[in-house]
Amino acid sequence: NFAQKNGVEVYWIHLKISPFWNDVVPSQISFSTKEEFSNVVKLFDAYINELRTENPSKIVLKTIADAVILSLRKNLKTIIKPKSTKEKIVSDIVEQIAKKPFKNWRLSDVAKKIKCTEKELNVLFIDITALSFSKYIAKCKMLGSLKLIKSNKYSCDEIAKKVGFANRRSFSKAFK
Repeated sequence: NFAQKNGVEVYWIHLKISPFWNDVVPSQISFSTKEEFSNVVKLFDAYINELRTENPSKIVLKTIADAVILSLRKNLKTIIKPKSTKEKIVSDIVEQIAKKPFKNWRLSDVAKKIKCTEKELNVLFIDITALSFSKYIAKCKMLGSLKLIKSNKYSCDEIAKKVGFANRRSFSKAFK
């Protein structure tokens, strides 16, 4: 939906309350630009269109939902302040992983660094990113890999090694 008054444009999305989206999306999200909002709307439209097909694909729905969640999470930083010091530290680690996805990130090392259990760290990661620690790292690695593939500067073998896979075959399987 859209409204405009006194030169201020307001856009909003109404989501049907469901356990999945209720756990992922807070009641309010601020967007910096109309383009960011438009991108999220397009993703929701794709999700709804897939739901309305005769045989909705769970893989397609999950992929679109993941894209929606990642897009929303980018915008959440501006309105949701971490509740605890550990959440702030984990938020910083989330950003570090996104910036350096090919570093050898290990759950046990990060948990020791911030003085919490691996289980607690994983719960914090799910709260912040909607993904477990390992799934978030895998997603960041694949996004980084995609950039390397598009650059046409590296062979598949070189990309596989940079990402941390033993060989091209295991990388290709994970990328698909």
